[in-house]
Amino acid sequence: MSRPSVWSTLWKNMIARATGGQKREYVAEDEFGNKFYVIKEGKHSKTRGYEAPMNGKVTEPTKEWVSWLKGTRRFPPSENELALNRIRQQAQLERNNILEKSMPNVDSTGETKSQKNSTFPKYDDFEVSPGYNPNKK
Repeated sequence: MSRPSVWSTLWKNMIARATGGQKREYVAEDEFGNKFYVIKEGKHSKTRGYEAPMNGKVTEPTKEWVSWLKGTRRFPPSENELALNRIRQQAQLERNNILEKSMPNVDSTGETKSQKNSTFPKYDDFEVSPGYNPNKK
C-alpha cells in the first residue's frame, strides 16, 4: 500500500490546525507550576509533554516527572511519592552536613607519596610539555 499523497497530508494538517489540532489530556501539575499532559495519537501510541509556567521562574521537572515523560514510568508520580522523596532528600542532606562537620579537616602542604616514590625518572634538562622547559634560561 502506498503512502498518502503530499496534498492529502497537507489538507489533514490544515484541518488539524484549524480545529485546534490534537487534544491534550492534562494529567497533573507539580509544585513549580509545570503542567503535564498526554496526547493520544492512536490506539497504543501516546506522546507525553509538559508546559512550563508563563510567569515566574522556569524550572526543570523533578526526576520522577522526567522519568514519566520519557516513558520509563508507566504511571505519573503521586503526591505522596513526591513528598516522601523530598523528605528523604532533606534527611540525606542533613546527614551529609553532620558527617562533613564531624570529619577532620586535613590539609596537604608537601609532596604526596606518589610524587616522592615515583619510579619514572625525572630529568631537569628535558621539557615538561612540548616547547616548555622551566629550567632552560
